[in-house]
Amino acid sequence: MCFYYLFPVIPKGLILLRMIPTASHTLQDVEETLNAFSAIRERLESGTYKRLSAGVAAAFGE
Repeated sequence: MCFYYLFPVIPKGLILLRMIPTASHTLQDVEETLNAFSAIRERLESGTYKRLSAGVAAAFGE
């Protein structure tokens, strides 16, 4: 028997995260996740991650 991994509705390479909420997740879990995503968005918009990436590249001589 051969199994192939088929990507769901969104083709491979178009998303970074795939989340599957279940009945075992609480509203607190959802709130914590949304807060984390908001913090990440703020860092992306402010350029924090770009600066960190440039700093790491410089440290490794790239």
